[in-house]
Amino acid sequence: MVEPGFRKPHYLSLLVGLIFVLAACQAPTPVPVNAEFPEAVVVLHTPVLRIAVPVLQACAAEMPDLALFLEEAPRTAIDLNNEVEGLTRLGLVLGEPTEGEFGVALGETQILVIVHPSNPVQNMSADELQNLFSGEVQNWSQIGGTDHAVTPWVLTPADESRQLFEKTILGEKNLASQARLAADPGWMLAEVSADPGAIGYLPAAWLDENVRPVELQAALADELRLPLLALAVTQPQGQARNLMICLQNGTGQQILKELFPMP
Repeated sequence: MVEPGFRKPHYLSLLVGLIFVLAACQAPTPVPVNAEFPEAVVVLHTPVLRIAVPVLQACAAEMPDLALFLEEAPRTAIDLNNEVEGLTRLGLVLGEPTEGEFGVALGETQILVIVHPSNPVQNMSADELQNLFSGEVQNWSQIGGTDHAVTPWVLTPADESRQLFEKTILGEKNLASQARLAADPGWMLAEVSADPGAIGYLPAAWLDENVRPVELQAALADELRLPLLALAVTQPQGQARNLMICLQNGTGQQILKELFPMP
């Protein structure tokens, strides 16, 4: 449970370029806020967590003393130390907090390997994945598939799931020269679903019926998991704290469990 906060910040007028949502979160033991104006909270989330925006909106819909702004940014660009008077900045990311960040665990997500539905290869070992993504295997027929050239798809270098995937699967090996870049998981889905030779990866929350997840050994699947965190520079206070509570225990947590189910 997030500890109670202290002085409440003043409301900051509408910020240009951010998405404005006015609402509130009925969470367990919320901090009472008798504000003349709503408190402004900016939540910065990574592109891969765009899918979790409705969770933030659901919490905000129960919090009349909260003025919520949403901003998407790469993990490397999320700077919670950029303080503005009267404004609280929170982060929503996959992975571990960096030095100086206060992290609250909200759940965990599985990184799935995906292929085109017509691909007959049902399961893969770590070595096979490494060979596919490093370019050592150029055709699916080399590992029991059909005669299609292998087209690996990867997410951007700043993406949390790409960093974990390459650390776990590629190790010291380089990415295949024919690997293609997807700007986000939605792009990844579109490309893999359109190419019988494609292979990619994404958080389980993005999976749809247009691609097929590959079965992995349990030990390897365990290595391809990332924690879902809400971040702050210090323990949150006021409506920022109440938003954290909603994400941990309230309406937000219920939706997160549906979005990020674990086996």
